[in-house]
Amino acid sequence: MKKIFLYPLAFLFCAFTCGKIETGVLTLTRIEVRNIDNSGAEPVVAADGAAIPAKAYMIGVQWHGDVNYNGDNYTYPDRYDNPKRWADDPYVLADRYTYNIYTVGPFNADYPDGANVTPLFRTEKTYLPRNVDVGFVLFGNPDPGFHSFTVVYTGDGQTIEATTPAVELK
Repeated sequence: MKKIFLYPLAFLFCAFTCGKIETGVLTLTRIEVRNIDNSGAEPVVAADGAAIPAKAYMIGVQWHGDVNYNGDNYTYPDRYDNPKRWADDPYVLADRYTYNIYTVGPFNADYPDGANVTPLFRTEKTYLPRNVDVGFVLFGNPDPGFHSFTVVYTGDGQTIEATTPAVELK
């Protein structure tokens, strides 16, 4: 009987004292893009001009912007050092922005210079290096050689873009 009585008390205690995860609304001001090498034990940001197996290539994007939480404004990405946490900021962002990925130079015979290659990438939100908010994993087959991509976010009446450094995909 004592155990049955303790469960509701434990629930009430946790409900009123456990930390609340806060959600803010992120408005992008700029993005940074990086080439990610996913061929090792963990994904890592690749050095400029590095050679990466095409099957292990990912574009990493770090968002920069302003977060409004209950009328208070914060600069993003200070979430790594700020005691406040935003539980679903990637999803809040996804509701208001769309993205596209374009090739800089020819990708292969089917995708010439400037082609929209978004369908060749899949979104990754968890298995990422630090300071990367979202990754786009390549599932297409590029011609061997150097490649670069432009990531474009559109939303909130603005267009924000950044281009990756050239990377050798083999």
